[in-house]
Amino acid sequence: MKNLAENEIATVLQEYAQAINTVQTDLIHTFYAKDGLLMPEGIKTLTREQLLFSRSHIFFERKKFKIAYMIDHIACDGKYAFVSASAKTSMKDAVSGIAVEKSSRDFFVFRRDADTWKIFRYVFNRTM
Repeated sequence: MKNLAENEIATVLQEYAQAINTVQTDLIHTFYAKDGLLMPEGIKTLTREQLLFSRSHIFFERKKFKIAYMIDHIACDGKYAFVSASAKTSMKDAVSGIAVEKSSRDFFVFRRDADTWKIFRYVFNRTM
């Protein structure tokens, strides 16, 4: 049985994915702590502010990017939570226009800020 914190974190991840999938790029930065970082494979680390002012809307719109998270484990101490998950993504190939699916291992560190769970660190890498 999941505890309240685990349920809250799962809800945040679901809402984060929905914001990405529906191209609500003006909301994506709000899921991150003020000092939160996105550390994607193969590109530079992005701060919360960079997510706010990024050109991600163009990327998500053109690529028809979609993501779904499957939580494997949550460890929580009340202030921080560590989440290991896997993700399935789909995006349109620029040349062929065909949807390309990929999988990744995802690791989140959440921090409880003002009674809300926020992404403090998010790192992922693709799986083969």
